Amino acid sequence: MRNSEFLKDLHIGKLIKEIAHQSRVSSKALADAFCHYHKNADKIYRLDDMDVETLIRISYVSKYNILKMLSEKYLPDLPIPENCLEQERYAIRLDMQTMQFTVEKNSENCDFLSKIFIGKHIEKVAKERGWKAKDIAAKLNCAQSTVSDLYAAKSLKTKKLILISDALGHNFIADVYLSWICIIPVHLFDGCMITLDPREVHVKNPNDHTFSMEYERRHAEKKHGYP
Repeated sequence: MRNSEFLKDLHIGKLIKEIAHQSRVSSKALADAFCHYHKNADKIYRLDDMDVETLIRISYVSKYNILKMLSEKYLPDLPIPENCLEQERYAIRLDMQTMQFTVEKNSENCDFLSKIFIGKHIEKVAKERGWKAKDIAAKLNCAQSTVSDLYAAKSLKTKKLILISDALGHNFIADVYLSWICIIPVHLFDGCMITLDPREVHVKNPNDHTFSMEYERRHAEKKHGYP
């Protein structure tokens, strides 16, 4: 396990303030997402850490996947599970007359959080690797009784989850959360060009040559006379 010093530059509140400013998100919107501090985002900005589920709610408000950024920055050497690729799947609704389109994903809310109990996922990984409570305690440098509390946790502080992921060599941020998060990066689609093929829709952004997306045409389109 690395020393927690590798997180010394991470201040969650300051990070949120910076993202909110860039995304032009109001303080009230942030405070509403963080139900403990109604209409007072200044308290949020002073928090060094916060519960990961609250951070996800703020990510939806700011339209910025904060967890993905933290995973890439602080856990770059840990593999990303294949199911996380699903987060890049989009659906588009196209108006054939105006050639205007809207971008959609599976959902744009945090309902999935009610299904996640992070402690159970950590316990599952430990069992799969044959680790007993004493092994986890040694890796996390904590008492065995603390491991029991960890397994019972519904959610955890963000920085604590990063430290646990690092210590156990398993990216729990990616494995447990990123495959569920459906935040549409709307700015990626500004000025995009659409090309229609018999079976596919191609979307390219002329301002970003690395950006290219393909969509399978739905069979339902043919029923409505779409080419």
